[in-house]
Amino acid sequence: MEEITSIPIQSHLKDTMLWKADPSGVYSTKSAYRIMMTCNRSVSDGRTFHIIWKLKIPPRAAVFSWRLIKDRLPTRANLLRRNVFIQEAECPLCGNEQEEAGHLFFNCKLTIGLWWESMRWTQVVGPLLASPASHFVQYCDGFGAARKHSRWCGLWIALTSTI
Repeated sequence: MEEITSIPIQSHLKDTMLWKADPSGVYSTKSAYRIMMTCNRSVSDGRTFHIIWKLKIPPRAAVFSWRLIKDRLPTRANLLRRNVFIQEAECPLCGNEQEEAGHLFFNCKLTIGLWWESMRWTQVVGPLLASPASHFVQYCDGFGAARKHSRWCGLWIALTSTI
């Protein structure tokens, strides 16, 4: 409110609409789409993949992690999205929710304990995010980033590969 009240009203000027997402100031679907895609994309996508490819891990583990973060694994939800017929869409571990990468790897009642236990080793407490990209960044940067960052990333990859 302070910012708004500090702007003087100029009665001699005509009001205009300005779309700040485009240099021309005119709204376009293209500029709105560009904003939407930028917001949905993880800010650190490039950095995330750079970290994964630079780790000293087997290529198979790096490719698996890349596919998990990009949501390119053949989960039941992804198969249904691609019109592949499957009889059951539920999580094969708990059977309660649809098998999506976020649920299967991070929120299933049978896998979440692995994440809590790994955090308990270093007395770290905090909520865990559901999206694979956000979870990776949070786990690697948020929990002990100053201490052995590459080991935290390697542990994340080891846990997801094991699941």
